[in-house]
Amino acid sequence: MSLKVEELKLVGERLHYKRLTGTGPEEGWISLKVSGKELVVRKDEDDTPPEDVGGPGDAAGAVETDAALKSKLEADSKAKKDEGALLLYCMKYKVLGFPLDKPKLRILCFHNAGSAESIYTGPGTPFISWIKESKQIELLAFDYPGRDKLLKATKHTSTETLAPDLLAVAHEKLTDGVPYLVWGHSVGTWVGFEFLMLCRKVGIPMPLAAFFVTFPAPHYPEAKRPWRRNARLSDSQFQEEVKAWDKEHFGGAAKVVFEESWKDTWEPMMRADFKLFDEYKFRHAGAPKFDFPLHCWWCEGEHFIKPEMVQAWKDWTAGPFDYQELKGAGHLTAFYKPDLKKAYFTKVTDLMKNYAGLHRCHASGHADGAAMKDFGSIRLLATGELTGQRYGETPYKLYESTDGLTREQREQAPYFFVWLHGMDNGPIAPKNLQTMQARLQRRVIFMAPQSPTAKNELRFDWGCCYYKTQNKNQLGYVFGSLHQEFLRDFSQQIGFLASLFQAERTLVMGYSMGGFGAFQVGGFSPATFDAVVSVAGYGLGTLEEGEGTPQPEARERFEQFLDQVATRLSDVPVVLALHAQKDGMSSFTDVSAIIDKVKESSQQQGKNNVVELYQVPDGKADSDKKGKKQHRRGHHYFNYTLLDGSSEDFFWANLRRFLAKAERRGELSTVTVQSRRLPWSGRGAGGMPSCPKCEPEAAQDEEIEPEFELEPDEEEEQAGTWTKEEEEDPEQIPRWSKLEDDPEQEETGELEEMPEEQLEEDAWPGAEGPEGQSWKAVSRGGRRRVAPY
Repeated sequence: MSLKVEELKLVGERLHYKRLTGTGPEEGWISLKVSGKELVVRKDEDDTPPEDVGGPGDAAGAVETDAALKSKLEADSKAKKDEGALLLYCMKYKVLGFPLDKPKLRILCFHNAGSAESIYTGPGTPFISWIKESKQIELLAFDYPGRDKLLKATKHTSTETLAPDLLAVAHEKLTDGVPYLVWGHSVGTWVGFEFLMLCRKVGIPMPLAAFFVTFPAPHYPEAKRPWRRNARLSDSQFQEEVKAWDKEHFGGAAKVVFEESWKDTWEPMMRADFKLFDEYKFRHAGAPKFDFPLHCWWCEGEHFIKPEMVQAWKDWTAGPFDYQELKGAGHLTAFYKPDLKKAYFTKVTDLMKNYAGLHRCHASGHADGAAMKDFGSIRLLATGELTGQRYGETPYKLYESTDGLTREQREQAPYFFVWLHGMDNGPIAPKNLQTMQARLQRRVIFMAPQSPTAKNELRFDWGCCYYKTQNKNQLGYVFGSLHQEFLRDFSQQIGFLASLFQAERTLVMGYSMGGFGAFQVGGFSPATFDAVVSVAGYGLGTLEEGEGTPQPEARERFEQFLDQVATRLSDVPVVLALHAQKDGMSSFTDVSAIIDKVKESSQQQGKNNVVELYQVPDGKADSDKKGKKQHRRGHHYFNYTLLDGSSEDFFWANLRRFLAKAERRGELSTVTVQSRRLPWSGRGAGGMPSCPKCEPEAAQDEEIEPEFELEPDEEEEQAGTWTKEEEEDPEQIPRWSKLEDDPEQEETGELEEMPEEQLEEDAWPGAEGPEGQSWKAVSRGGRRRVAPY
């Protein structure tokens, strides 16, 4: 009599089975051998190596929502919510202080086999410390059924059942509009992968990025998998298989796993967890690639996993792919040896910080997503926000523009272009960015941030901080403090995004206060930029003599600015200034001195940098049409220099030539170029992606026009106090003003010393005023002026 059975479990020499053909009990057990004679012969379907079924498709693309699957998932999600499942699957959720009222980011973590959520949530790591300190990030670290509060739940042996189970628990958190990241380690990468494939099928937005660490890509050929199926292993064989994954780990403190609790606790859990990968079937051949970045790293101390297995993940993204090696780390010691865990978690946390505050415009990622709003050849890719402990919020938007380009040009690596607005703090119209991109004749990713909001009574004009009482009119500064924390975070975010978008060049440019900001950030982090362009800009202090100008202090402060900033700008390949000699609001003399200092420093170091000052003709200094004639002071040449046809010969042709010839900077990060496709871009048939958060902002941006002047009655609170003399004769405005609120200062012209605690945190090194003091900012001019953007 022949009996065919399916193996359920192998315990020693006893096979627990389920009958497939023949007669006998439906389920039972049988000894493999009696008196040395084999009673059962294994007939594995997989004894013949399976054919390579292939990997993902050639490109990212839309995925049509499975309505039936979506309906089932929503029903399962409701049932899970009614059961309070979230607190069972994510047992530290409340312990860590969640839920948050308005989280800016959510992180989903999937653990390795034989482990639990605690590998992510354990105290004292850089990861958990960051989450607690930020108070803006939620963590969903899952337990798989069969451990912790789910100890009695049925264990999953397939990702095809585990992924939908976890998604039903997390569904509500993934549909509330909060951006998220995914982090999986070992088999947690495959659980996370199947989780995301399922999300895509039911129309749930994709993450900002995924971290899949030290495991093969899911489509890696099954015949090349280096492990054995645990179901066919005896108890002793399985123990050896477990130990082989990380001999250092299981030869140390973890050897307790194989002692008294092995049979009742560890073996059943590990047998089930190992089946998640050793019986995994890849079923997604030809599926579209993801459009978000993948960070896939390999542990140097691996036994089974080879670098090429992890590198195969690059096939799954049409965006940036980041492959790194964790030096000294084993498959499990990466989590369990304190020094290795600190290094691993620091690396992950530092990258995740760059994603915090980003909101991708995801609607275009699905065939039946929200309607696209046509904005021509410029589209909004994402919004983001920088926040710091000592500076206010800095929101920003990311655009892609491809106006006038051929298909081949659209596939080239883009330029990353940071645009800094002027004193009006207004966002720039997308159509103006599109014009600049067309002038560059290159695909461009624009970052359009806003200057930091006030924090702890400090006001900010980009990296220059000051107190409102000292700068009621906010008209530029004689003495100020360059805020290192903001400039550090800002330049780091620029570098991260430029690397994320695989940019060939990185530029920063601004008008008026934005030109001042370009000098600041370029001088603070010259290695980040290929070009710094200041239009109608200025610096701290001044060389100008005039009524109300506190000399020689103003000159001394300006000379310090030259030493602090201008000398460092000589490390930037291209430094340009566009300025009108007739400009009565930003000093041509000062900007000339800045450019001369950059040239001098560059020549002293033997560098072949491009450093130029382009003088705007006097007749064009007030050529912009906005603003009343009586309020013009030669500071209105935005269109002439940057947008009109005149700007081509005056500026853009030169910039293109300089960028083409400039020396290349070093790599900003380890993100490798696998594709010229942008993360999150969607690439629909033209038009800007629309989503609940981004659509209103995008629509608003379309209507914005340059605001070159604000009258006193239009912005009374921001404009500050207007003196009778200023109202009667605006042309007699003193170029520099003293501090207004201290009678002693009005009499003596002395400047108030910066408090020590503020100096320590905010002063640029060497930013001392006369006699070693640091100085608060002082208004420049006697009335409010507003420069375009």
